[in-house]
Amino acid sequence: FSSLSLCFSALMSAPQNVDETLLYSVAGSQFVAKTMTALDALKVPYKVVYVDFLKLKQQTVPPHTVPQMRWRGDMLTDSSDILKRVDQDCTEAPFKLYPAAQKKEIEELEQHAGTILHGHVIYYTWWIENGFQETIVKYITAQYWPLPSFLVYPIMQMTMDVGRMRGASRKKARGILGESLIPQGRDPKPEEEENMTESLLKQFRELDARFASESQQWLCKTEQPSAADFSVYGMVERLVGTNGDAGMGIVAPWLWAEANTPKLKAWYERMREAYPIQFKGKAEECKVWAKA
Repeated sequence: FSSLSLCFSALMSAPQNVDETLLYSVAGSQFVAKTMTALDALKVPYKVVYVDFLKLKQQTVPPHTVPQMRWRGDMLTDSSDILKRVDQDCTEAPFKLYPAAQKKEIEELEQHAGTILHGHVIYYTWWIENGFQETIVKYITAQYWPLPSFLVYPIMQMTMDVGRMRGASRKKARGILGESLIPQGRDPKPEEEENMTESLLKQFRELDARFASESQQWLCKTEQPSAADFSVYGMVERLVGTNGDAGMGIVAPWLWAEANTPKLKAWYERMREAYPIQFKGKAEECKVWAKA
């Protein structure tokens, strides 16, 4: 991670073009994926500043989360604020993220994705062992390449308080989803994971039910994908995908089969085809990254 910190320091100290849009990013973040894919869809040029997720307090401004974006002289610090500001300012964009007719519904689903779906992502990524190994451990192992993985995990245990981080993530998920799903303490009863599985399946089935027919392409019946689509996409990708080129494993490989949500899965495949998630290789210049 030291090389990431050095790169960040160099970028922050070097002269910067005030007209450039800078997106502060951690590869694999579902909120960064939401923002990047929306910017790409709108063909907004930007350059990425890669942030070390263990040093967010040193490398970002409050509230010390990603994404953050420097946009036309302002620093925007929330993915929803970024999308709303870009949607407002880019009057010649190919479509609107918050079309007036569906704006309230879009904002409600965007909020739901950023809280309830996010709470499930936190739980399955940080607390469930398979999800933790397939995402966090795999991501950190890649940073230490070419060291073999059996050496990386002990180093990780020595350089960061893994137990504290996982416990804090469990507490954060509990704060979002409630103690009925995630009780107090770090010694869950056997039924906890079963209850969380049922809760996640319910979320997917409710999303599937939003599609009135197979001809409906987007979650809020818009003509083009909305902010809600990009918000849900980032969360779903984190659960059942590989986070684009972040190279993470699948958190819940059982989810599609158990949820039986064909319309939602077709929507997801449509989003992946049209708006692939690319975290890497965007630090050299400010440009439109979407394919023509």
